[in-house]
Amino acid sequence: MEWHKGSETVQHLKETVQHLRETVQHLKETIQHLKETVQHLKETVQHLKETVQHLKETVQHLKETVQHLKETVQHLKETVQHLKETVQQLKETVQHLKETVQHLKETVQHLKETVQHLKETVQHLKETVQQLKETVQHLKETVQHLKETVQHLRGDRSAYLTGGTGRWAFEVTSPYLLAYANALQSEASVSSRPHGRQHMADQTRRRAVMSVS
Repeated sequence: MEWHKGSETVQHLKETVQHLRETVQHLKETIQHLKETVQHLKETVQHLKETVQHLKETVQHLKETVQHLKETVQHLKETVQHLKETVQQLKETVQHLKETVQHLKETVQHLKETVQHLKETVQHLKETVQQLKETVQHLKETVQHLKETVQHLRGDRSAYLTGGTGRWAFEVTSPYLLAYANALQSEASVSSRPHGRQHMADQTRRRAVMSVS
């Protein structure tokens, strides 16, 4: 009976030893797992530290970005104000250009009227030149006729020698006609000036009378 109890005790001790061995093995595995967990936690802590540093840098960058955006907004406000002023200036420029165009149209119209007036003046001057040419021709013919008359009177010796009315007529008319012819010739040389025929004839007669007297 005692042997049987001793056998059970041995068996129980064997089982206890086996259980302790398994427990030791389990503890070893647990320790290994804990070591790995600690290593993983260390790596996680390092990663978290890096993440925190990155977040700090990100926050700093965001602060700088916010500041830059504020400055950009301010710049955009100033740009908008400048654009408003530019638009106003352009509106005034457009208005000024419209007025300038209107003024130029009126100037063109005035120039057209001036050109028309000048054309009419040129036409009138052409007609005046033609009239003056005709007057010059008429004066030349008159001068020639008077010279021939004077020559004829000078050649009329018989009328001069007989005396009386013929002699008196020659003595009176010959100097007058010669002076008149010379005056007409002088007027013909400057007849291109804008004088009327009556004015020219009056001047001619006055010069002839003064020359004879």
